[in-house]
Amino acid sequence: MKVGAERREALREALERSGAERREAKGSGEVWRYTLGTGHVTLWRTGTVHVSGKGEDAELLRRLVEEFAVPDRVADEQLPHDLPRDAAWAGVDESGKGDYFGPLVSAAVVVGPHEAAELAAAGVQDSKRLTDGRVARLAPLVREHGRWAVTTIAPPEYNAHYEDARAQGMRLNQILAWAHVRTLRTLLDRGVEPAYAIVDQFADRKVVEQAAEGHTGTLRIVQFPRAEADVAVAAASILARERFLGWLREASERVGVELPKGASDAVVAAAREVVERHGREALASVAKLHFATTAKVLDPDA
Repeated sequence: MKVGAERREALREALERSGAERREAKGSGEVWRYTLGTGHVTLWRTGTVHVSGKGEDAELLRRLVEEFAVPDRVADEQLPHDLPRDAAWAGVDESGKGDYFGPLVSAAVVVGPHEAAELAAAGVQDSKRLTDGRVARLAPLVREHGRWAVTTIAPPEYNAHYEDARAQGMRLNQILAWAHVRTLRTLLDRGVEPAYAIVDQFADRKVVEQAAEGHTGTLRIVQFPRAEADVAVAAASILARERFLGWLREASERVGVELPKGASDAVVAAAREVVERHGREALASVAKLHFATTAKVLDPDA
């Protein structure tokens, strides 16, 4: 991937915040190289960034580099100009939406300008750019510096919501919107009153607006793509990811099967083991059944 000259230093800083370690450059064509576990990333003088390795570490590096290989979408530039910049605001994000195993988790974090600056300086960024270990280390810092709320929709509740939603002609995005509104409502019920809330735009704006109607009062909700560039949204993504990973660990111990993230072949194998050990009904306690993965698990010929 090509990274423009004006973005290379920002990429290097992001790599270091993600926990990657700098290594000595090899040869005159290299500017720098970093290593994160089994993943490696090298910047060449031509502006090309090469990512190598296998596993989650390499995938994290690849996603991070992709963020810098496209033009910036700076959050501040996308905010309406009439929003107060000196007041506390909320950021909302989720985890688990694309994972077969585990819950759908929504989190919201409220920070003011001072707290936001401290979190950014500590390396808080979109959890997709961070290793699981880094997420675990940053989450307590987020809770210390911000007011927060988390909504966890475990698979049994999620599956029931999904069936009800489909019966009413609704889609997954409407379940996610409902979860975000529920999280914001929790904060409001605690007396936390952010000046506005930023939500990553994952669907038509009306999906969240309709879900919020009658539930969040006069709270202004601002939506735009890749809102994780905002530190409050990034902080929320860290808390959501931490809760998701914790639930997955606990469920793995409960069923005696390691439940992987994502929806890969390893996930299919783990799901079949759950069925073999505990029966088909046990799958609904740990997995989102509407995924196509379910057919592969229950019907090997599917």
